[in-house]
Amino acid sequence: MKDNKISKCLMITVLAGTMVFSAVMTGCGEESKNEINSGNTSTVSDTDEKIDTYTESENITVSDTESTGTVSDIVEVKGYSMNDTLKNGDHVKIEQYRDNAPQYGDIVYISEVDNFSEPLIKRIIATAGQRIEIDYENNEVKIDGKKLEENYVKGRTIEIRNKPAEFPQIIPEGYVFVMGDNRENSLDSRSKIIGLVPIEKIVGKVVKVIS
Repeated sequence: MKDNKISKCLMITVLAGTMVFSAVMTGCGEESKNEINSGNTSTVSDTDEKIDTYTESENITVSDTESTGTVSDIVEVKGYSMNDTLKNGDHVKIEQYRDNAPQYGDIVYISEVDNFSEPLIKRIIATAGQRIEIDYENNEVKIDGKKLEENYVKGRTIEIRNKPAEFPQIIPEGYVFVMGDNRENSLDSRSKIIGLVPIEKIVGKVVKVIS
């Protein structure tokens, strides 16, 4: 995990083939000051936009703040890859991990990955040592053989045709597997463009929707 804080008043332009910075938080909706509840609900509806054809760029505004004993940042989300959990224009609070490690259901701010230099916000689906399998035909994501009940997902979990990842795979130490909640409109670990995310690239966890 990075200890350095995101630069004050930094504007980050996210060019994610179809996913990168969109909504990303559980139970956010459009309410203000909602605590993030990992792995919980969001409104589910389909979209006709497909990952390999979506080209909209997304922007994120980051401003610096402090909370008691914790380094935190406020991020304005603009985009659609985490709909309906986080909405375009939502302001979310991100806190650095301290004593605990990133885990399933956490929505995290990622500084960059090896093949993609822009920042991302995604949900952790699998962590080190876990075996992930995606059955696209039956719209199922399985961890260690057990189907996940993903009530936060919008649309179907479709295969990304641009450099698709191979399944099943076991997550190595120091990495996590992430996906956007808007599965039909998110570039994430289903593609080798993003791939597995090194934990050291995770800046922090989304903990609250401010407005």
